[in-house]
Amino acid sequence: MANSTSDDIAALREDLNSLRADLASLVSNLKSDATRGMSRGANQFDENMQALYRSALNSGEEHARQIGRKIEDHPLLAIMLVLGAGYLGGRMLSRS
Repeated sequence: MANSTSDDIAALREDLNSLRADLASLVSNLKSDATRGMSRGANQFDENMQALYRSALNSGEEHARQIGRKIEDHPLLAIMLVLGAGYLGGRMLSRS
């Protein structure tokens, strides 16, 4: 009976060691998968931010061109607007 009990304990220890190794492997695989997923997510985020930046840059350049064309088409109006804005700004600052 004592021999059977020690054999059972040895088998149980073996099973526990095997379970411990399997759990360690599972945790390692989960970490690896999470790292790969985060890396993919970061890369996708970076690509999206670059695309958004390029879009904003192109849009800003287009708006600057449109404003430049309007100034070229109506230079006197542009000068009057700038002078008016400067005058109003000066009046507001002198009151402060």
